Amino acid sequence: MKLLLFIALSLLVGHVVVVHLAFKALGVFSQSSNLPIFEEIYYALYNQFHLGKEGNISTYFSTFNLALASILCYVIHSTGKKATYHWLHLSLLFVFLSVDESAQLHETFGGLAGSEFNSYLEEVPPLLSWAWMVPYTVFTLLIGLYFLKFTLMLPGKTRNLFYLSGAIFVFAALGLEFCEAHFDTLYGPDNVVNQFLFPIEELLEMVGVIIFNYALLDYLMLNKKVLQFSFKDRK
Repeated sequence: MKLLLFIALSLLVGHVVVVHLAFKALGVFSQSSNLPIFEEIYYALYNQFHLGKEGNISTYFSTFNLALASILCYVIHSTGKKATYHWLHLSLLFVFLSVDESAQLHETFGGLAGSEFNSYLEEVPPLLSWAWMVPYTVFTLLIGLYFLKFTLMLPGKTRNLFYLSGAIFVFAALGLEFCEAHFDTLYGPDNVVNQFLFPIEELLEMVGVIIFNYALLDYLMLNKKVLQFSFKDRK
């Protein structure tokens, strides 16, 4: 888990260096050079390291973390004796979140449902201008209620880590997104506040999932459920 946290922090550092510091250096360098290749290289790096964009290194890392959570939940489900269907449902939930992270399903299908909801409002407040957030907020509340009794049956350390990871993830994925939608509507997509919020949001989402994965691994060790792989000689 330390490695995953190191990668998440490295992505934040990469964002700051490439998106902000290197951009200023490019402006100075471009005045003394007519080579467009440097500008092309910069914008290629910009798209890969910008934490507010999709389909780049941070997206792949987040997708991996969510997929790892799904695998660990399935391992617990396959080796457990009590309430295993909850672990299976958690595994399926993180499969969905992993696919959603990589394919951006929330902005397409979630946006359709949110737009339908917003159509009943005389005036859409800036907080709700990103339509997908409405159905996903309802979805999050339902998921929380569904798993509440299950989490109360978990060991204290596991339960507390679950709550901590969930609070961090939801605060970033919904709380900060509402703020971003508000400032995006009022001041445009390149406003200063969102330039600060985008990397914080992505970092907190990654940290939340990493803490959750740590909780799952700790739970496995607590119950002495060890992954074993055997390679048989087929001769």
